[in-house]
Amino acid sequence: MYRQEMNKIYQTIKHDIVFAKINALSQHQNIIICPSENFLICENNYWHKGMLIFVDKNMNKERDSTEKILLSSKTNLKYGTLIWKGFGNDQVLRFRSDNGLPLDSNGTFHYSAKDPDYSLNIYVSRMAQTRFEKTGK
Repeated sequence: MYRQEMNKIYQTIKHDIVFAKINALSQHQNIIICPSENFLICENNYWHKGMLIFVDKNMNKERDSTEKILLSSKTNLKYGTLIWKGFGNDQVLRFRSDNGLPLDSNGTFHYSAKDPDYSLNIYVSRMAQTRFEKTGK
């Protein structure tokens, strides 16, 4: 179960990043990925519940009621926690409208499983590439 959740969270994050990048490029709009429990607004420190992906028209890094939700991803982690440590202490990932890249939103997701053998870091580069590294004990 630990391994399944670890693999699932990596695949979810990887998918959501590719999805956000493609939408930023194709729509020429700023796209945000943020943590959310209710999937209507961004809520800091709720990565373990889910992620919200939306068009950020006014570039305030918060979802306003008039901004379109593109995707909601439920994580509902049972065997670990997930936190984001981004460049500049941002709690969101922003994909720019001009090139689709998270140039100011690179950082690392830390998945800490209750069993340390299944903990990992998921790195997000400035080019929106992801890679993971098991942290182990």
